[in-house]
Amino acid sequence: MLEKVDFDDENVFLEPLIFAYFNSKNENLFPPEMLNEIMQGYFIEKGELEIKFLFNTKGIAYIPVLGYFKEGEKRPFESITIVDDTNIEVLKYPLKLFQDIFRTTSGNLISNDEIKIDAELFEKNIVPLSNAFQFIKKSSSEHFKLIEQCCKKCVLFKTNTENTNSFATYPPEQLHIV
Repeated sequence: MLEKVDFDDENVFLEPLIFAYFNSKNENLFPPEMLNEIMQGYFIEKGELEIKFLFNTKGIAYIPVLGYFKEGEKRPFESITIVDDTNIEVLKYPLKLFQDIFRTTSGNLISNDEIKIDAELFEKNIVPLSNAFQFIKKSSSEHFKLIEQCCKKCVLFKTNTENTNSFATYPPEQLHIV
């Protein structure tokens, strides 16, 4: 697989989903083939996509750089979303790799049923999120550079505020940004 990627492209090695994949390895949640599926967006030569393990419970798979795919389709039905005037991507749909990510403050796993990530939440909050990033960029450019360097992707999710700590909350719906 490594011979298929551009070693000069640092984005390959900074992909947050690769970290999510390897962080879940201790619990053997995902098969080794999933890593190859994640990496396909970074392959130098784009061949026919192989997607089998990335599909969430709604039949949607996300491949970095390429976008969102529906089960049985070879072309993305939706491309990625980058916040205007930034390099920060906002994820729109739940990913299979998220099933081991959300934990309580004491470290216990939060059920997927208690985490809401969807297009409606995304559409309702993408403008305020973009405005927040623009405000930080204008008012504290050095801090924004650090955020942009460290925060390659973010996800908007909704849950009970007693479940987890988050980057920010937005009452009354307990919108979280990670």
